[in-house]
Amino acid sequence: MASRIHVTGILVDDQDTTLVILYRHARLPVQGRHAHRHSSLGDGGRSGEPGGVWAGDWQDPRMTRSRQAVVPASRARGAQRIGDPRVWGTTIGAAGATVFVMANRAGLPGTWPTVAVIAWAVALIAYLWLVFGVQRVFPAAQAVPARAGLVYLGSVVGMLVLIRAGSAVLDGSGRGDLRPALIVVAVGAHFLLFATAFHTPMFMLLGAVMAGIGIAGLASGWVWDGYVAGAAVTAGVVMLLVDVVDRV
Repeated sequence: MASRIHVTGILVDDQDTTLVILYRHARLPVQGRHAHRHSSLGDGGRSGEPGGVWAGDWQDPRMTRSRQAVVPASRARGAQRIGDPRVWGTTIGAAGATVFVMANRAGLPGTWPTVAVIAWAVALIAYLWLVFGVQRVFPAAQAVPARAGLVYLGSVVGMLVLIRAGSAVLDGSGRGDLRPALIVVAVGAHFLLFATAFHTPMFMLLGAVMAGIGIAGLASGWVWDGYVAGAAVTAGVVMLLVDVVDRV
């Protein structure tokens, strides 16, 4: 059996019946019903060639349609793929995070506004470097359900409605100062629906954390002053850090 096999790509067809594995450095010791081999990376399919393609009938009940994707072993810097939604899309979250920090840091006591700016700057630099400067694998995007666009649109509309209705309730209670925490909750909830629509676990984590921070800010701010700004600033820094951790 050959060793030192480097798999460079995996493809499952849309019927869940054929597995194609791209590899290099050695013959791939895989067996399958009606398995056959074609030269793709090598020079004719002989033993010892640099690489090739193995294809055969295959069925794995754990593989669902939502997980099917071509996974090419290509690496690039985000700066080289600005047009990729996985690159430019992150700038929307980074801009929102910056607004959270800059719009609310003045409400922090003592030297905390300065600390907030430093934390934001460190997180932003890490974000810029890991998203745009570091080489990483860009697999082909997975197909999303046809309803994904409607779910996303619904999440945005729901976020705006929650902010508007919640603000009316807070204003009627004389607690309009809690609006920043309410916005954090609404944005976090919208990320949860976004994650469901586009199968992105990172947004599920981000949405849950932000919603938790916002709820904590609402609860603590209702009793004590000064905690709402802290919740909004923390949410902004967390938005950047979650994106950073997802790239590591």
